Amino acid sequence: MEILLFKVKNFIKHYKMNRLDNSLDLAHEVFDIKGTSAYLQLKEKTVYNLVKSGKLPALKIGGQWRFSKESLINLFHIK
Repeated sequence: MEILLFKVKNFIKHYKMNRLDNSLDLAHEVFDIKGTSAYLQLKEKTVYNLVKSGKLPALKIGGQWRFSKESLINLFHIK
């Protein structure tokens, strides 16, 4: 029973963290790699390589790369 309760609490904790991450993304227009690749019309691997080479600014939040829409617009001069 203790193991089951532990697993349920852990699941709830991760679920709440994911919901908070998603709500912050919507409020501040932040993309993950998949969203960034779609927005820039590039392959996900290309976006990943740009981050790794330091050519694309990103923050690692919750184990995932996050990109500000505002910084992408400024960097790539998107209208």
